[in-house]
Amino acid sequence: MEFLDIYDENGMHIGTALRSEVHQQGLWHHTFHCWIMTKEKEKNYLLFQIRQRDKDLFPSLLDISAAGHILAGESIVNSSREIEEELGIVVPYNDLKHIGVIREKLAGDNFLDYEFCNVFLHVTNFKLNDFIIQEEELSGLVKIELTEIINLFLGNLDYVHAEGFKQLDGKRASIDIQVKKEEFVPHQLDYYLKVFKEAERLIR
Repeated sequence: MEFLDIYDENGMHIGTALRSEVHQQGLWHHTFHCWIMTKEKEKNYLLFQIRQRDKDLFPSLLDISAAGHILAGESIVNSSREIEEELGIVVPYNDLKHIGVIREKLAGDNFLDYEFCNVFLHVTNFKLNDFIIQEEELSGLVKIELTEIINLFLGNLDYVHAEGFKQLDGKRASIDIQVKKEEFVPHQLDYYLKVFKEAERLIR
């Protein structure tokens, strides 16, 4: 069982609850989000994970490079373990660029996900094939050019080019696809635009 610290809407700690209860009742909790960036041939890319198809929330959609819940009693420093768990690379916490805590509400038919998102950026020299993904959480990993993804979410493009791989039972297959905005986890627009703006600033 996974317990999370829970908070009121002002960020005051009010107790702990099971992860399942947190999403059923719309309880505020903290999460760790890390967006990985890479530069290749003078182009800047953001990495997006492809969520596992049997995930309870947003299966098969494109999402944050690495993310997860901050467990009850866990520090934000230790929660950076999510990068190694999901992507197989070790990134010291001090190498992460913290861009803020973003409040986000996501709702679906059977859940209310109210998060204080602790958002970080990291520029890596690793190539896509260097990552060792956690198949329980991810079914693949792709890179998307930063200028393209910005224009997609601003409504200037109908789709973007995504290149990477899908993986099943340890076997990888390269993919080179076009994806629409509807194929991304529906984070709030201001969330995406803040991340993209800070990514542009960091990777210049």
